[in-house]
Amino acid sequence: MHLQQHCAREHFINAALVLLASAFFTGCVASSDSAVKTALIPSFPPQATWAPSIPRPTATTSPKPVPQRTPTFVAYPTQTSVFEIGEIIELSSIHMASERHGWGTNNSAVWITRDGARTWRDVTPPAQYLPGTSYEWYGAFLDANHAWVVRAILRPPPDFGCIDTDASVWYTSDGGQTWKASQPLTHDLVDMSCRVSIKMIDAQAGWLIIDGWYTGAGPHTPSEFFHTTDGGATWKAAQASWSDSTGTYYPDTPQWLSDRAFYDQTGWQLINTSECWPCYGATPAPAYYMTADGGLSWRFHYLPAPSDVPGLFERYFSCEPYQLNLLTGEVVRLKLACSQYDENQEPRAIDFLYATEDGGISWDTFELPMASANMSDYYTRMIFFGADHGLLLGREMWRTADGGKTWQHINTVTWDAQFSFVDRSHGWAIARADDVAVLVYTINGGEDWQVLSPTVTP
Repeated sequence: MHLQQHCAREHFINAALVLLASAFFTGCVASSDSAVKTALIPSFPPQATWAPSIPRPTATTSPKPVPQRTPTFVAYPTQTSVFEIGEIIELSSIHMASERHGWGTNNSAVWITRDGARTWRDVTPPAQYLPGTSYEWYGAFLDANHAWVVRAILRPPPDFGCIDTDASVWYTSDGGQTWKASQPLTHDLVDMSCRVSIKMIDAQAGWLIIDGWYTGAGPHTPSEFFHTTDGGATWKAAQASWSDSTGTYYPDTPQWLSDRAFYDQTGWQLINTSECWPCYGATPAPAYYMTADGGLSWRFHYLPAPSDVPGLFERYFSCEPYQLNLLTGEVVRLKLACSQYDENQEPRAIDFLYATEDGGISWDTFELPMASANMSDYYTRMIFFGADHGLLLGREMWRTADGGKTWQHINTVTWDAQFSFVDRSHGWAIARADDVAVLVYTINGGEDWQVLSPTVTP
């Protein structure tokens, strides 16, 4: 990056900081009475079960035992940074592990902070870059030292781009000082948009999921799953029951996976089954898969309708579960967002908190004080820090201290954000308004937000 480009970029971001900071502190209030716009995502009805098949080594018939070769995990130093010391950077995601330590990404780099997100060190893996190509890093950040990242090639909107078919997952256990590359993933989702998520159970075991998307005689949503048990050195493909779809509403089509999370060996995957264009017959209830063995086998379950709104799934054509909060293997909080059109064809929405203390055997449901303007985590976020204390974050911000039975309004902001909280007081967000993104933080659970100017440190 040339010095002239650095200066121009710094001038733009400084101007953006002033612009967005003024919006934060001028007391602008977004009207809560405005019409809610709901993004519609096509999805499909559930299969009965899912039991992915993890490939196993073939037993040898040789009279002499054949030693199994352990993949070589070669450590490579972090690549030489193209950013200048003191330069202001714009992050696209933030993942804090504590009040001081955390990770960030943007279109060209992976970053680490050790002073509460004020300064950042470039710890990008030594991957090769193609001139004129834009990238995005997806990752799992277990703590201040352990991270797994994989790089995707960005495409012009509305496409997301996807990772290379022979991409490697880069892993660090020393806070990004050195990186190790996995064996290639060799996935088959080519010539389409995709999103990638990595969910680690611990420092050794985890899952990588590639959710593809393309259109052709209807929407297609293929997904590929990869499993690691050696810290990310190898990722073995797991065959799922929804390898592809036709975009039609028939029992042999897959579901839309809306969220997933692990707590030790217990894992959940939320399923959006209710949207179909058009729906013929009864609309299926939203559902989820649950595993107790780290994802080797899964059981399918439907979510019940709220006890005080028994006909919810018949009245609303779309009810999507998402935003998993796995507090333990059995104590779970999640959000259900439902949407419908009124007689004037205007979108209407209603959201519910679902709470279980026994791993889904029974559920308590509470209507949330605001409905989602969009299903994306960039617009609303529900975070629980225990069974009782939680935050509901969006342009309107709320707090609960009784498990979601009641909510107290704490703030109104004029921006959308991706949030990262380490406890119920300390949080950070990549705030976006008018195509400008800045880093903000709070020390009182979202009641007040301050703008940070993240700068590059050696």
